[in-house]
Amino acid sequence: MSPDAETLRRWPDSPALLPLLPLVHSAWADGVLSPDEVRAFRGELGELGWLDDDDRRELDGWLDPDRPPHPVEIADLEERIRSV
Repeated sequence: MSPDAETLRRWPDSPALLPLLPLVHSAWADGVLSPDEVRAFRGELGELGWLDDDDRRELDGWLDPDRPPHPVEIADLEERIRSV
């Protein structure tokens, strides 16, 4: 089932999040984020001083194991990576 275009997430335009795009893409490579993976990512990302609260919220949304990216969203991430 194809999602409605309005429900698809798009990677934020924040320049601060751009370096993390490949990391988030690879995190979902197997389609699942385990609790250990989530803790590890959030622990490391919590130490990144250049992220503001909005960036952190956006990133948390992409690292939510209860809401994995749809294949269309993954394809969008791949396209963004190639275009950078």
